[in-house]
Amino acid sequence: MLFDAEVVEAVAGGTPTWLALIFLLFSYLGSIYVIGPAMVYVYFRGDDRLTATWPGIVLGGYGLFVILKALINISRPDVASPLADVGLPPLVDQLHVLAVGFETGSFPSGHAIATVVFYGLLILDSDWKTQRLRLFLLFPLILLVGYSRVTLGVHFVGDIIGGFLIGALYLGGMVYLRQQYLQPAQVMFRVAFLIAIGAAIVEPAPDTIGLAVIAGVSVPLQQKLDEFQNTEASRYRRVSRYVRDRLLS
Repeated sequence: MLFDAEVVEAVAGGTPTWLALIFLLFSYLGSIYVIGPAMVYVYFRGDDRLTATWPGIVLGGYGLFVILKALINISRPDVASPLADVGLPPLVDQLHVLAVGFETGSFPSGHAIATVVFYGLLILDSDWKTQRLRLFLLFPLILLVGYSRVTLGVHFVGDIIGGFLIGALYLGGMVYLRQQYLQPAQVMFRVAFLIAIGAAIVEPAPDTIGLAVIAGVSVPLQQKLDEFQNTEASRYRRVSRYVRDRLLS
């Protein structure tokens, strides 16, 4: 069942067009086209010590599934998308092609890993409402993104479950690691760079090489940013101490 193409075909074939279009949108919520800009926005939105680690963690997650796909090398199910023979508008058709036109291995699902990592960070680190409410809202979203990939005929059920588990283990490990350092963002970028180098070695391509370059360049940039913030914080403490001493003298 976990790697049975007939299960995928039953799911895809039993999905009406209108519902497949909805799942196409859900699929994009786990793609780099949505997660990438959202991650950049969160990073530059403030100087929070935790959210500054997000880009490194997410980049490492992408590198990780590239490595695993190349090493495990399971072919994708030979199942047509329920939108394959539908006369879609040009823009929607292009979005559909981008969502299903992958030639990489099937296991694990990159969407499943990326979704668990990114939305898991939102659940853990976001200051919006309560963590319980964030979990209540985002956990079903993670499941729907995973299910959408089966619905579109590009993944086995086992790919999704495996991606969820690998994503959760990876996220847990990175969250634990960042708790051990005073400058965790630098460490996350360093780990991401090492993973990205591995991805570029096992699967040399423009996107994996670009991933390694981005992660590598981010290490010294983050170091400079941390040094600047530490300098500003030290300056603020000196001014505050001076003002306090003057007021008390």
